[in-house]
Order: sequence, then C-alpha cells, then structure tokens
Amino acid sequence: MRHFASVDRINVPAHWFRAAGGSLAFAAGAAALSFTHGKTGADTGPMLVGIRNSPAFSMEVSKYDEATFIGRIQAIYEVIDTRNLFISEQALRKSQQLLEQHKALGRCPGITDEHLWDARRVVEAILHPVTGEPIPLIARMAAFGPVNVPLSVAMLMAVSPMHVAAAQWLNQTYNAVSNYANRSGATVEWGPLLSSYVLACGSALSIALGAGKLLRLVPALQALGLCVPYLAVASAGSANVALTRMEEWNGKGIPVCTESGEELGMSPAA
Repeated sequence: MRHFASVDRINVPAHWFRAAGGSLAFAAGAAALSFTHGKTGADTGPMLVGIRNSPAFSMEVSKYDEATFIGRIQAIYEVIDTRNLFISEQALRKSQQLLEQHKALGRCPGITDEHLWDARRVVEAILHPVTGEPIPLIARMAAFGPVNVPLSVAMLMAVSPMHVAAAQWLNQTYNAVSNYANRSGATVEWGPLLSSYVLACGSALSIALGAGKLLRLVPALQALGLCVPYLAVASAGSANVALTRMEEWNGKGIPVCTESGEELGMSPAA
C-alpha cells in the first residue's frame, strides 16, 4: 500500500510564497489599471467614458457623487487613470483655453458639459492646483499604479535584509517625492519634510526587517505565508502617511487661495 505525506509535512520554500504574492500584486495592479475603459480623443487626449449624462459643469465640485461609495471610486479612478500620462502639451493648452473661455464668456456654442469636464480632468491631471506648474511625470497621480506595482512586487519578494532594506527605501523615497509634488501649498518647509522622510524610512525599515527577524525566530509564523510581509508593507505605508501629514493633522491646516491662486493663509477647517 502506498503512503502519501500529509500536507502539513510538505516543505514549501518560502520564496514560492513570495513569488506567488508578487504575481498576485502584479495581476491586481494590472487589473486596476485596466478597470477604467474609454476612448481616445484625437484633439483632447485620452477621454474617459465616465457617466453618459454628465451633470452641469462646475469647477468647485466633483463630476461624481462623492457622497456614495461608487462615486468616490469613479472619482479616484479618473485621477489615477494611467492614460493621463500620455496627454500631450497641445491637449493641455487646448483644455486650459477652453476653461478660460468658459470662465470669461460662459458656455460657448457647441461646447457640452462633457467637453468641459474632460478639459478640467486634463488640467488637474498635469498642473499643480496652487502653483499652476506641471507636476513631474513620475510624481503624478496617474503614475501611482505603474510605479507602485513593481515596488510592491519587490517588497513582497525581498528575501535578504539588504533586498528588504533597498525595496523599502525605494518605496518610501517615491512616497516622499509624490507627497512633495502633490503638496497642498505653493511652498514647503524642508525641515519638517526631511524629518518626516527620515522617520518614514526608519519606521518602514524597522517594521519590515523586524518582521523578517520575527519569522526566523518563530518558525510557526511561516504558516501565515504572505500575511507577515504584507502586514509589514501595509504598516510601513501607514506610518509614512501619518508622518508626512503630521503637521496638517496637528492643526496647521492647508492653504486657502483665491480664484486667481493668491494664497490667503492656512486653515485647519478647510
């Protein structure tokens, strides 16, 4: 009679779990990037098929009903849509002219709400809302998926302490660059920003390396598979958000500006 080893005795190499996790992260990222579907406009760049009957255009409120979960999902996917990275300078200038024309003259013949919403999307995808300067390509919200998918794969598949440290450092450095480029004000205080970056890197490395050491000291935790590195990566990311936004949460607030972009001051209520 043949005997088969029980499942709990099968010695599955740890890197198999990491490779599987990396593949799942990549697949999830690819699925997220392809979630939004639409058509490409010849003159205005990528056009999104948001909602067929667009609401009345406004520069103050979102196109989507953000009081609902679906509305918030639609709004965030429009912001991080990777196709926004391929918008040309010509499309940006045309969108700016259309919005300026609408602001000065009102609705022009042949211009629909959908045209205005798409022009607003193009401008907000590229230009900083306060400075009006183009955001570096890699730091735009549209680059969030393409950049974070390989970073997540690298963090989940890292085995040696050096690889773990390098992956975590790259991730936190990208987060810092993204937070700086998408800051709420026109200027930034470098002291608090650098302090937050150092603290975020330190917390990420401590959590990730500590989790790896814990796995070696307590072999029973290896049964959790990818849960441990996943929790380490998630905890490090949460620590980064808390540290980089610390001043805003502590009452400093965000800048309040006029319609022309003139900064009036900081407001915790805003």
